[in-house]
Amino acid sequence: MSGKVTAMSGTTITMKKGGQSYTIEASGVTPVNKKGASIAISDIKVGHQISVRGTVTGTTVSNILKLRDITLPVK
Repeated sequence: MSGKVTAMSGTTITMKKGGQSYTIEASGVTPVNKKGASIAISDIKVGHQISVRGTVTGTTVSNILKLRDITLPVK
């Protein structure tokens, strides 16, 4: 799923998709930019578009398989 980052707190990301907010528990995952290069979790900022793949339980996404910041330019 993909959406816009509305809040960041450590490794917890809040993302809005449509009218629903999701909490992403990103501890232990290495995010990537739109070309697949590794980035730090701190590179993801409020307002960025992200794509996440993991286990969705209600409005929580855990067991993250992939976290991609599709806003970040390629370095």
